[in-house]
Amino acid sequence: MLQANTTLFAGQTVQNQRPLIQFGQGSIANAADTIVVNRLKLKEPIVIFEQVPFHRHFELIQTYVGVPEGANNTYALDGSLLNSTPILTTSALQNQSQTVYNPPYELINDIEIARYITPYGIQFDLGPNGFTWIYDVTDYQQYLHGLVDLAAHNTQELIDLKFAFIKGIPPRDVIKREPIWSEFKSYNFGQMAADVVLQSKPVVLSDTADMFKIKTRMSGHGQVGDYACCEWVNNSHQIKVDGVPRFNWSIWDAMVCGDNPNISQGGTWPYAREGWCPGDMVKEFEFELTPYVTAGDTVSLDYAINDVPATDPGQAGGNYIAAYDLISYTAPNFQNDAAIVDILNPNNYEYYSKWNPSCQNPRIILKNTGAQTLTSCRIFCWLDYGSNLVFDWTGNLGLDRKSVV
Repeated sequence: MLQANTTLFAGQTVQNQRPLIQFGQGSIANAADTIVVNRLKLKEPIVIFEQVPFHRHFELIQTYVGVPEGANNTYALDGSLLNSTPILTTSALQNQSQTVYNPPYELINDIEIARYITPYGIQFDLGPNGFTWIYDVTDYQQYLHGLVDLAAHNTQELIDLKFAFIKGIPPRDVIKREPIWSEFKSYNFGQMAADVVLQSKPVVLSDTADMFKIKTRMSGHGQVGDYACCEWVNNSHQIKVDGVPRFNWSIWDAMVCGDNPNISQGGTWPYAREGWCPGDMVKEFEFELTPYVTAGDTVSLDYAINDVPATDPGQAGGNYIAAYDLISYTAPNFQNDAAIVDILNPNNYEYYSKWNPSCQNPRIILKNTGAQTLTSCRIFCWLDYGSNLVFDWTGNLGLDRKSVV
């Protein structure tokens, strides 16, 4: 064992001293301790680059050798500070902020107003006149003013887009549309089930609106796990309002895909899927929020979905492309009002060609467009200019609700 009679530092040379050498044997009573010894060193010089702005960029004009701002410190052999003096230099340099103004650029905020799934089949042909799908985009009218860039994320077909602006008084005026969580995006099923995403969120309701609606648009994708989630799995969806489950729905429909009139598609197009069908529009689900909230208040909205099955954990890798919108409205413009929003048959609209041509059992979609609950109405159907049929309908439809008659 070597022992010195003074404390040594790494890198120190000591003259005129001999190490104390002792020999011993036996066991050591105590464990060895680690001692941290600081290594003292001089400050390293740094290279300083001086630059000036020139024609929207910076150019180097000079370099310097310097040291960071600080002090020269002197230490004793035991590591204690003996004295400290500021570093003296011939000049001092400081960084300065330079604000650069770039030309104005366009802010792009993608808003999804509708969603469509392309047909299956590489050789599938929609015919010389194509095929028409009709969307009601009234709730997005705030974006349809002036110059608007429209995009369709589809490179398979040539798309012809037209807007029909219908003159008249709407059931209620749209004040604004806003996303609840974010604009449309993809969400992982496992994170949705674990409440990692789409968590409870406080939403401030407009104090100039009278009524509110939640509009949802969801489609399940991915084929993971034993049951190929989330394209082929029927999950349950829910929205809570202030912690209370208010809206429960399923986007799975066993019959919709098979009713698609584009029957010349290839592959698995007729089979039911989670919220979408090849060659068709993605359906929207709407929920009237007004009975549960007050204008100007802050409401907590929370999305929930069923758990990932413990027997099939691989389903957690599936995903949903989803949009959740909050629409704010004025009070209804009519107390009692109704509308026939569509005729299913007879109709020559190609989207309803699975049920047409038809000469019997006409069907329409009846909608309540008034503030009061619609319980009855009289429907007239003209066969020609002289004669008509009369049908008296009874039921129970709230504002904005529809029924096939």
